[in-house]
Amino acid sequence: MDPEEQTMYVKSVDSEFLELKTITFVPALYKIFDEIIVNAADNFRRDPDTSKIRVTIDQAKNLIKVRNNGKTIPVEIHKGRLLNARVQQVCLRNDLRRAADWKQL
Repeated sequence: MDPEEQTMYVKSVDSEFLELKTITFVPALYKIFDEIIVNAADNFRRDPDTSKIRVTIDQAKNLIKVRNNGKTIPVEIHKGRLLNARVQQVCLRNDLRRAADWKQL
């Protein structure tokens, strides 16, 4: 997973506005984060009881948390090739595998 440099709009550190900057990022990790945010937003539309989506980024701990107050993904054991793996683990493995395949195209 090699970092790339790209010019894009990002939130300013000093204000609530976007600014055009050249940043360095890992596209595969960006895609995983994007997918997590999209899933939280989908749940927001699907579940009328969902009223909040909270994103916490802790750079010191290299940690990103995305939470909503709606229904969660059911935790169950996957019955396919990956025995004894939770559905969430299977989804993440597939996302990482696809991200690695992008480099081979």
